[in-house]
Amino acid sequence: MLFGVVALILWVNRDDIALRFTSSYAVPVRVVTPSPQDKDRLERAFATVRAERTVDATLQAATNSHFNAAEVRAATPAQAIDAGQAFAQALAAAFDATGRGKLETEVGRRAFAASDPTSNAVATLLTATALALGLLAAFFARRAWSQIRAASDGSLPPWAGFAVAAGVLLPVASFVLPGWLLAAAFAMMLPTSIAAVIVHKMGEVRRAASWPSAQGRIVRSRLRAIDNRTPDGARSRGNVPDVQYVFSVGGVEYRGKRIGIGEIPADSPGVEAALDLYRVGRTGPVYYNPDNPNEAVLERDPPASPRTMYAIAAGVMLVGFAVVAAFSGLGEIVRWLQPYFPSGAFIPGFLFFLACALFAGAMTIANVATAQLAARWPTTPGTVIASRIESRRESKGGASDRSMVVWSPLVEYVYRIDGRQYHGTRIGFGPTVSAGRELAEAAVARYPEDATVTVHYHPANPSQATLETRVAHGWVGLVFVVACLVVAFLFSGRL
Repeated sequence: MLFGVVALILWVNRDDIALRFTSSYAVPVRVVTPSPQDKDRLERAFATVRAERTVDATLQAATNSHFNAAEVRAATPAQAIDAGQAFAQALAAAFDATGRGKLETEVGRRAFAASDPTSNAVATLLTATALALGLLAAFFARRAWSQIRAASDGSLPPWAGFAVAAGVLLPVASFVLPGWLLAAAFAMMLPTSIAAVIVHKMGEVRRAASWPSAQGRIVRSRLRAIDNRTPDGARSRGNVPDVQYVFSVGGVEYRGKRIGIGEIPADSPGVEAALDLYRVGRTGPVYYNPDNPNEAVLERDPPASPRTMYAIAAGVMLVGFAVVAAFSGLGEIVRWLQPYFPSGAFIPGFLFFLACALFAGAMTIANVATAQLAARWPTTPGTVIASRIESRRESKGGASDRSMVVWSPLVEYVYRIDGRQYHGTRIGFGPTVSAGRELAEAAVARYPEDATVTVHYHPANPSQATLETRVAHGWVGLVFVVACLVVAFLFSGRL
């Protein structure tokens, strides 16, 4: 912790500390030309003054703007201010002598420390020292975490270290990284997490490839209902395989529950495949960690070849970089599109609302297509075991930090297919939450507890089921698409 704190202090203050060793001071000079087109005239006047006087001055001439900036340097603050005033007078005189209109100048009242070779060397030394201390802090933190994991006897999950590291590094990053790099890092969090999971799982696959095997027997194979969250935040119930097996190592019996290196998603086709393959009484090899036989799996092969999995991880990262690069180059995209729009167009607003319309339209079409397919699914009777509305408070965002209450219906039902009992909560397709309580109450009223319902289920994946084969509140999506298109048209400047 001490190394980390010192490294952070040195990194954040390296420029301020380095400037204390400088022997150069600069004073800013504000320069205002009569016309935005006077850039060439100003640069010629500046070159004339530099040739006539021995002065350390720089000029930043703006294109298509009245306002320009210059800087004059000297050995002391007082000398810098005196040199800046003399330079400003000479520049104005040289500019006024070459045409119509007068140049306005304003010299800063204070001189500021400026970098020079000495201060740059100090800044480099401080940067290297901060990085070295940071690496030492990371090394000792890694050793400390290993000791904590060993003392916990395996009770801490493997991802706990990543959670702790993220909790420490995120606040530090706000001090260490520049704003644009911090924004890019946040944008890359999702693709980096996906790639990291793939790489981590492939590491487990490589490790499990050398595990020995023992003869095992399936003692339990059934479905287990778990709580999930829909994309819009409502609670739902899903089905996962609950498989348990026993095996012996050195005369000691162990029990395991993991099927493979990765987890089988709820209500996915892999759920049925796992239950069909691992029925009660089936025997087969169990691969176990020789150092900890409690860590065992029935399958240790990845879903694809290692080369393919690493290619997927690299592809995810490349897509993330492409998105960041696209947003970073938004200004260039706007300038490229500018000739195709009227002068009053606000192109960033047009692009944003057009993207919203396309995304919402794609979601609506996907829901309608899925509902039409579900209308052809087979049906089976089911029983409602829970029917109620749920609410939660969501922040509206903004400076006021206001919040609103949203409501969602929770209708849980059970049904049996080929002797297996499934749980489901899907009523229909489309959005499941709303700001109005009445909509949620209406959905619950249609399906009271203990009622017998008709369940439409996917023939190849019975975990995927619904009570209704329509898109709930489909008109809302259509209205949103039309509204976004109208706003995009307004921003296009065509009116």
